[in-house]
Amino acid sequence: EFHVADTLRDLLTTKRSYLLDLFGDYQAYVDSLLKLQVIEQQLINETAALAVYIDEHVLWVRSAEPLHLTDLKDAASGVYWLLRWPRWRHVVETLGRDALESLGVYVAALVLFLVCLALWPRLTRLVAADAERAQLRASLAFAPTVRAAFVSLVLALMGPAVLWFAAWRLGAAQRGGDSERMLSSGVAAMAVVFLTIEIPRQLIRPKGLGEVHFGWPPTLLAKVRRHLVWFLIVALAAVFLVTTLDTDGDERRLDSFGRLAFMAAMAAFAAFAFLMMRPRKGILCQAAHGRTAHESSRLYNLVYASTVAAPLVLMALAWAGFFYTALRLSWRFHMTLFLGVCLLVLYNLILRWLRLEHLRLAIDQAMRKREAMSETEQGDLAEVEEEPPLDLAHMGEQTQSLVRGLLVASLII
Repeated sequence: EFHVADTLRDLLTTKRSYLLDLFGDYQAYVDSLLKLQVIEQQLINETAALAVYIDEHVLWVRSAEPLHLTDLKDAASGVYWLLRWPRWRHVVETLGRDALESLGVYVAALVLFLVCLALWPRLTRLVAADAERAQLRASLAFAPTVRAAFVSLVLALMGPAVLWFAAWRLGAAQRGGDSERMLSSGVAAMAVVFLTIEIPRQLIRPKGLGEVHFGWPPTLLAKVRRHLVWFLIVALAAVFLVTTLDTDGDERRLDSFGRLAFMAAMAAFAAFAFLMMRPRKGILCQAAHGRTAHESSRLYNLVYASTVAAPLVLMALAWAGFFYTALRLSWRFHMTLFLGVCLLVLYNLILRWLRLEHLRLAIDQAMRKREAMSETEQGDLAEVEEEPPLDLAHMGEQTQSLVRGLLVASLII
């Protein structure tokens, strides 16, 4: 009996020793994992810093060979690779499983989407009502303009929000693979570009901010809307293809199929800019109400030439093999143009406010003049001291010149 007890005690002691050793090994393993995680995070940060440095400085290095006819074969294989049904079936199955696992998120998104659809007609009617108020001669309120701008921004956010939700769920799917993450980046890039084009499109809607509040010609705005439709389709398709192929990491498909999609988008951009800005016949030039000084101004011609030539230069760079450089510069060029559109809207908002204030001052000045004339007719000429009238036209021109200078300076900076 004592022999059994001793044996059990030895076994328990040995087991305890093994467990302590195992615990120590696990603790050392956890410490090693934590150190490796810190080192991996440092490597990620260093990689991101190097990527930013390359984006900002190393743009003169050729990333591919010049485009050749043999690249068409690789582009065809890229199309087949992208359109393969098993890939899309796996994506659909992954989203289905994600919907079951995150049912509350999808239900909330569906309810929000249905609410937005129900509010869409009401918001458009609100913009039309603000347009009617702004067109009244007796209306001096700036609030309808601000409300129309806010509602237009809300309308512009609805479409990109759907794409952002799809990109979020594709990237957050628990069982998603490389295809889901690749499509997630492509859809997210589509949402950004869609927003930068949808905001101007909502501003030039019929009876909207541009037509009524800013006084832009409605016939010319209709032409811009018509051209924006095909340009939006081409731009979104190209952004999706290029971003998806870039995330995939296959240089052969990116340098063939992705490069051709990028060049097609740049050609469409140049054609759109030509239709919008060409002197004497362009839509934006006609919007200047036929003022010859505007059409022949050096600044306008310089902006027109730069806007049309920039996408053509980027297309030539991509064809010559500087595809990485063309991609980075095209994104910066696009965001610069979007900033220019935002500054143009801001300028017109300030101009609208100045006009209303100018009209209010003119009405006050006319009322004071009428009161002074009535007092003069009643025989109080000696008691009335005539104040020098304000030169409202000169003040308005000076203020507009100051605002234009500040906005141009901000765009350059």
